[in-house]
Amino acid sequence: MQKFAMAIPRTIRPLLYSTELSEHVRMEGSLTTEASLLIKGGFSGTIESLAHITIEHGAIVDSCTLNARSLSVFGRFSGSIKASDFVELCDKSSVSAEVSAPAMSVSSASRFEGRIAMRGIDD
Repeated sequence: MQKFAMAIPRTIRPLLYSTELSEHVRMEGSLTTEASLLIKGGFSGTIESLAHITIEHGAIVDSCTLNARSLSVFGRFSGSIKASDFVELCDKSSVSAEVSAPAMSVSSASRFEGRIAMRGIDD
């Protein structure tokens, strides 16, 4: 179990995921879900979710356009991210992206390259 020293409350992240892409899956295309998603394998394309998405350690999500309520990255991500709630880059994550979210947490043990646009409450 991972421990976090972040301002984002643990209760926001789901304890169980409705959908999981295992570490043996490499998927390309468009993925749409209304429920939480855990990515352990690889993905390229577009992801749309009304819930939380987690990119696990060892997972590689590249050339991706991602829109979700919230996102936690432990693995690798490249592309663009739009979250309505928050984005967190956790220890040992590697992200190259344009990020748009009202709140963002970046671990000092993560790697980030890109742009961040943090919208305010009135935006």
